[in-house]
Amino acid sequence: MKVSETTCRIVSGWVDVEETGQFAVDDNTTIAVFDLHHVLRRRRKTETSPLVGRDRELAQLVAALEAARAGTGSAHLLVGPAGVGKSRLAAEVADIASRCQLRILDWHINPIRPVGTPEPLQDLVADLIDRELPEHRYTLEKILVEHGLRGPAAAALTDFVLPAQRRQVEMTIDAMLALVAEGVATLVEAVAHRRPMLLLIDDLHLAGSDVAAAVRGIVERCRTPLVLITSREGMPDAPEGLTTTPVQAFDPQATQVLVDSLLGDAPGLERVKRTLIERSGGNPYFLVELVRGMVAERLLEGTDGRYRVGRDGAGRLPETLQALLVARIDRLPEFDRQIILTAAVVGPIFDSELLGGVLNLGQDTTAAALSRLIAWGFMDNTRLLPRQEYSFRHALLHEAAYNTLTKKDRRQLHQSLVALLESADFADLPGRLATLARHAFHGELWAKAVETGRAAGTDAFSRCLAAEGLELFSRAVDAHGQLPEDQRDKETALELRMLLARTYMMLGEPEKSARLLESMADLAAVTGAITWPPKIYWLLGSANLALGRIADAFLAGKKAMEFSAAIESNGTPHFEVLATYAASLVEKGDFILAEQILNEAFRQISGEGGLKHKYMRLNPQMVINTQLARCACEFGARQQVEQHFSEAWSAVANGNHPFDQIYYFVYRAECMMNMDDPTGAKRSADSALQFIEMTGANMFMSYARAISGAASVSLGEHDVGIGEINAALRECHLGARVYEGAILLLLAESHFKAGDITSASEVGQRCLAATVQSGAQGTGARALELIGRCHLARGEVQAARRIVVSARSRARELGMGRLQGQCDVLMECMERSGQGVPRQLDG
Repeated sequence: MKVSETTCRIVSGWVDVEETGQFAVDDNTTIAVFDLHHVLRRRRKTETSPLVGRDRELAQLVAALEAARAGTGSAHLLVGPAGVGKSRLAAEVADIASRCQLRILDWHINPIRPVGTPEPLQDLVADLIDRELPEHRYTLEKILVEHGLRGPAAAALTDFVLPAQRRQVEMTIDAMLALVAEGVATLVEAVAHRRPMLLLIDDLHLAGSDVAAAVRGIVERCRTPLVLITSREGMPDAPEGLTTTPVQAFDPQATQVLVDSLLGDAPGLERVKRTLIERSGGNPYFLVELVRGMVAERLLEGTDGRYRVGRDGAGRLPETLQALLVARIDRLPEFDRQIILTAAVVGPIFDSELLGGVLNLGQDTTAAALSRLIAWGFMDNTRLLPRQEYSFRHALLHEAAYNTLTKKDRRQLHQSLVALLESADFADLPGRLATLARHAFHGELWAKAVETGRAAGTDAFSRCLAAEGLELFSRAVDAHGQLPEDQRDKETALELRMLLARTYMMLGEPEKSARLLESMADLAAVTGAITWPPKIYWLLGSANLALGRIADAFLAGKKAMEFSAAIESNGTPHFEVLATYAASLVEKGDFILAEQILNEAFRQISGEGGLKHKYMRLNPQMVINTQLARCACEFGARQQVEQHFSEAWSAVANGNHPFDQIYYFVYRAECMMNMDDPTGAKRSADSALQFIEMTGANMFMSYARAISGAASVSLGEHDVGIGEINAALRECHLGARVYEGAILLLLAESHFKAGDITSASEVGQRCLAATVQSGAQGTGARALELIGRCHLARGEVQAARRIVVSARSRARELGMGRLQGQCDVLMECMERSGQGVPRQLDG
């Protein structure tokens, strides 16, 4: 579609156009003609205030813009406090990009999702595929694959964009978000290849977990577009390639330039300018608002850039920006003042129908009032469809309006919004549940806040929005604590905290989860809630294991067993509690006791009328057999290892949960490596990595990658294999830290096999220190045996003998028959030669 220049001006901010030439209207008249590429989903704001004092930053970004036009992208983050002009600088870059015919995607991040509007990722994906989102996931997945996404990334992104059709998959939140990030980044790259693009991401500090992951993915994979981000905060663990530019308040010289451009050079303005420079503190937003306030008070008269002193000269100016904004709001006509104050309670970005409903105003009256507020610089109209959306011009303006109301008035308005959101008019709108929970909490409707916070948090959690789930569950916990004593249900209190603890785990914060679970154990003991302690200590064991605190995981698992036995009808701990406790024993190295407990769990699950699942999402038969295989491997019983793995595979081969297969293949690879079968180990580790790549379930990623690398070393590919293990060690924090010691041991063994005895000894000592800290006694015993071999390889027989004797003693205590046999071989070799052993001895 082609449009004229006049039409472009009328719809400015709502469309993406590109000038294509001139059109002859008649012999004497030609007009510019534009191609209409897109109708924007949210209006791109246009700035009228001049940009000054940012020459260096602008030159850097314009150079990046030119590089993007030539096909070389980059990512830039503008960081600074509110009001210093980050968005203004970004808008200037966008205006230049528009004149250079770049496509501009303006992705503004909302602090609170307005009811009835799409999720941020839905907006971005719809813009990138240039069409409304299809109704069915199959269609969207097909479109995404056509844009170059891998199947797993396309499926994960579809899960987020069409949450009502989300698949049921066994995947951690971090894993799902990693695939979403990959998918969004691939989609952005594909679009930027077709036409140079500026992706403008405003207010990153407000991003939820899905948006933050997507932004990180875009930055990490940025090759073609210019990505420009604004934020009040820096990006934690900033990705390589991100250029961070601090945006500070103006110095006096730059402030003088801005004041001169705003006011002009009429006689008598010198005193006014000095006052403005002193009062603004170099904050350009404060400065612009001061000028607006002076114009409203008629302290200045005229038009932009051509002001003169008004009737009261410099007058009295507010001391702070907050006071200035409150004064501007207070000068509004009473009706319009009520509109803006009520809008502040609805949200910084709000639905016009919701605002009109709470004020009991018709659509025309509401629209007219909002139009006046737009003209006076308070509001922006930011979306037309699917519902009309408005936003405050600046976050500081919203905060000032909200804080102008008394606490009582705010509470009453929040309560009115709860009633309105529960009416039939808003019952089916997207985002209603989370909005309802927020207003119920601030309206101090505590019972409603508990109910809706739990429901909205569960919904967010199910869609892998862990950060949002954390906020909602936290509010529900706080609301429950505000209920009268006789209305506090202890079961609800424990349930809400358990949801919160699981969310911390999914966010990769097991430390917070562990602390919360410990407080829950005290609460359960006080209230006598006998069904909760097994759940609490079972999850606490998992949290401690993820932290690499094996001894603490062991103690938590022991308590879970005691409490589970007390509530089961047969007086025996539930088989899933037994299996989880035994797994911690295996990591500790207590293989004899672990085998006994696993056999008991196996008897329960195999018996008639067995207990039902209560705790695990993994297949318990697979878990039990896999852990039994690990024990048998340490005992040196190779035939039993194969038998257990065969039974484990039978339990999951035709299942629908790929995490079962990941679990199976990782531990099979571990056992094959320990039984000197590097070919089988590499095959199993690579199978695990394929499932991890397909699902993004990265808990075992670093361990599987390390085993694959160690197998490569055993097969003669020394440099490649050691490189893989080092990469796995760097990535260990992405999964479970309990495997750090095992990965260090694989690295030490690989250096030894490559003939680098010095590195093998150094890494072996690091491994030993890590296992002492974590409590992984089995890995520590193997590290001792390796260090003994290193001493032997250097001819240090006495030191070797002392260390190998210690390793043999530990192996005997732990039931590690295979390791004990290796130590015996070393001892015999030392006895025969008296001088040491061949340099390449590997046990």
